[in-house]
Amino acid sequence: MRTRRVLAVLLLGLCPASGALAGPPPSVEEFSTRGQVELINGWFSRDDAQWASGVPTLALPASLTPPDCPPSIVIYVHGFENSAADATANFNQAAAALKAAGYAGTVYGYSWDSNPGAFSFDVARKSADLNGKVLAQLLLDIKRSCPDTKVNVLTHSLGARVALEALRCGGCAHSVQMLAPAVDNEVLEAGQEFGAPAIGRRAGTLKVWFNDEDDVLGITYPPEEIDSALGSAGSEHGAGCLPANVFQCDAQPKMEASALEGGKTPNPAPKPGISDAEDDHSGYIWCDKLMACVKKGLK
Repeated sequence: MRTRRVLAVLLLGLCPASGALAGPPPSVEEFSTRGQVELINGWFSRDDAQWASGVPTLALPASLTPPDCPPSIVIYVHGFENSAADATANFNQAAAALKAAGYAGTVYGYSWDSNPGAFSFDVARKSADLNGKVLAQLLLDIKRSCPDTKVNVLTHSLGARVALEALRCGGCAHSVQMLAPAVDNEVLEAGQEFGAPAIGRRAGTLKVWFNDEDDVLGITYPPEEIDSALGSAGSEHGAGCLPANVFQCDAQPKMEASALEGGKTPNPAPKPGISDAEDDHSGYIWCDKLMACVKKGLK
């Protein structure tokens, strides 16, 4: 129980607080399954989540139907303990950062029940698995509606599990990039949970952005999951054990180089105790140099 309490204290600051972004009202269109996951027997029941009333289906907005199909889109999937308002703030920041880097496509947000409570990472993981199946169908629906649209998926933290489950369930994307993926460090290796042949080349190119200075993944993830995180130091047995379409990229130098005010994170709402940019688990989408590299990998 003590490790869960430590995890909870540190993870409460994973994302900027609601209202942290100044400027115009939210403009990113969102897909949402919020309110669809039913928790049974309370917070502390391991993997205790299921759909409340059948698997939800997500309608495509007019912007993803002919003749309005955009040439390129990004679907951003947030991580653990994001409220609906937190998720919206993160979607808008990701869109702003990609636009500043020169991305001219359309950014959408995928909002899901990732916040069953700070002590309930197990439940959130199960919710991620459930949502992966919905995201898989959404990706297939977009492909049918807009076959020429390049589809890119960008995730943060536990959002990586949503995307990987979507690929395993038959969803396809032209690229997937995972910022600080909060999944075990061997899952992409051959024969493992999301390795070949589980996802094959459905991701087009898949990039893992890791950072061994990330305090949440390096300090709190191992005692909770009894494993190391993929987003902490990359794959357990190195790049040679990964599918040919999977690439590992070190985010730490770019986050450090993007820091403001003598090394401090540019994130306006870091979790308590964070000062150095490279330590900030919630700061990836605030890192201009990193997001410029992410933009280069978009189709």
